[in-house]
Amino acid sequence: MSAPEVFHDEKLEDLLESATHRVREDRRNNFRTICLSSNLDLKEIAERFSAEFSVTEQGEFYHLNTTYKKYRQKFEVHLYLYEYKQTNTPIIFTLNSSEDIRRKAKSLVNINEALCHLWLPPNEMDAISDELLNIEGCRLTRFIGEKFGKEARSHQERRPEFERREEYSGDDAAQTLEEAKLDYGITPTKLEYELPTKANFTLSNEGEFVMKSGDAEFFFEQIVMDTAVSRVEDMNKQIQSSKLDVVEKEGVEVFDEKSLEIKLENSLDYEDADDLISNLKEDNFYPYNISAEQGSLLLTSRIIDEETGGMFSLTTDGSQVSVLPKHGSSFDSIMRFYRFLVEKFDTNADLIEV
Repeated sequence: MSAPEVFHDEKLEDLLESATHRVREDRRNNFRTICLSSNLDLKEIAERFSAEFSVTEQGEFYHLNTTYKKYRQKFEVHLYLYEYKQTNTPIIFTLNSSEDIRRKAKSLVNINEALCHLWLPPNEMDAISDELLNIEGCRLTRFIGEKFGKEARSHQERRPEFERREEYSGDDAAQTLEEAKLDYGITPTKLEYELPTKANFTLSNEGEFVMKSGDAEFFFEQIVMDTAVSRVEDMNKQIQSSKLDVVEKEGVEVFDEKSLEIKLENSLDYEDADDLISNLKEDNFYPYNISAEQGSLLLTSRIIDEETGGMFSLTTDGSQVSVLPKHGSSFDSIMRFYRFLVEKFDTNADLIEV
């Protein structure tokens, strides 16, 4: 007899149909869709997981299987790795619990170069929240949120310089979230919705979507892909395209480079340089060879990402930030830096097409 977390399907439409039935039959089952960001092909991603998982091809999926013990009891973990080709998004489907994912999969995503969780920036989470509440009958029942950036998000925001976190559940969650946005600059990081006859689900800014009941096909196509993932498709492509390669041109080795250009809405000045450097260190970035000139800020630095080992150079005039990965480094450190800049300094920091 198969473990309850196992899917035998080889096509997406069949797996989604199976997920609908499994969740309906046993309400302890939650259908998780974990979206990733990567410029690796699906086989390469599966190989990254092979250090901890047994990997087998299963139609359109790679079946990743492992076990762990807790209190002398063995738990099975079954993940189904898939690529949504319209957006080139790697996705993990599973019926396993959040604890199973945390124990066996999360660290593998975090430590591997060219692989990270799909991040939904604060402004996109706001837009997703608004879009979902415009669906007839959709109701927000719970949210977790934080204050990001240092600027006031509305003229009535109180003490915008302070960090904040809020968690709330109740029938008036939508109204409470709106008040938290206006009064304290709160942005949702996790949202929980009920949509009668369609799906009850949660979504987070880390790209994890959990269906507690409902129609898995509707949940995946309409909520996960159309409402959320499509919003960050261009951002992901732009960050993944940043590079510094050595190529041969007419018999001569030359650099092929493309930096990531970020426009700041709230400009940095010379007095902000120390704050920027200290915050980088707190987020496990190690800046070195730092040069900052007084007046209108001109700051250059090389930076090591101590979480992934990636390296990149940073240049800013206070209004625009230019980031270029070191030869051999992947995009994930650039993604992490952009997230740092948005969440710590400027929620409206925007990518510029080069």
